[in-house]
Amino acid sequence: MQEYYLVLLVFLGALALFDLFVGVSNDAVNFLNSALGCRIASFRTTMWVAAAGVMLGATGVCRFLCLARVYG
Repeated sequence: MQEYYLVLLVFLGALALFDLFVGVSNDAVNFLNSALGCRIASFRTTMWVAAAGVMLGATGVCRFLCLARVYG
């Protein structure tokens, strides 16, 4: 019976990670579509700003995870 609960827990964790990935990707696409749709900047400028945001987000997440690990 414990194996059943372990498999169920792993499956639910995988579903949660997949749902988080899809949700964040959907939000990113919606923001990008609205930025491109209003044509405030060119496609190239919009992509550079989006790439800079991804890089800043990827490098800045470590600090938040470290805080969550210490205080969580």
